[in-house]
Amino acid sequence: MPASTTLSLIQQLEAGQLLSRASAEAVMEELLSGRMETDEIVRFLRALNARPVLVSELAGFASVMRRHAACVFADGEPRPERMIDTCGTGGDGFDAFNISTAAAVVAAAAGARVPKLCEVTVAVSVRPV
Repeated sequence: MPASTTLSLIQQLEAGQLLSRASAEAVMEELLSGRMETDEIVRFLRALNARPVLVSELAGFASVMRRHAACVFADGEPRPERMIDTCGTGGDGFDAFNISTAAAVVAAAAGARVPKLCEVTVAVSVRPV
């Protein structure tokens, strides 16, 4: 999608207008594909937060998120009866105790299956637009 189209959709949201499911899918595809600039992402999220989100918009966002999601299970592997996902950024940069990892260890010790993402810590700095 051209950057001008993404900007147009963001401006539409900022004006309080609603997105069609197709437009919601398009803007989420741009975001998850890494083609949106940080300031565009901030504007997009602020505009969404300023009004109620439609079911059709959520459905559009979710369908794209599912396409980008990594599979947790191997092909043919049965899904476990008890599974919990703990989510965190991987730390706060202050060498503090990581509570999401601790929760994952406790849940696994209690018999739950725990998928744990092991990536580099993500830190986001947001400045006013």
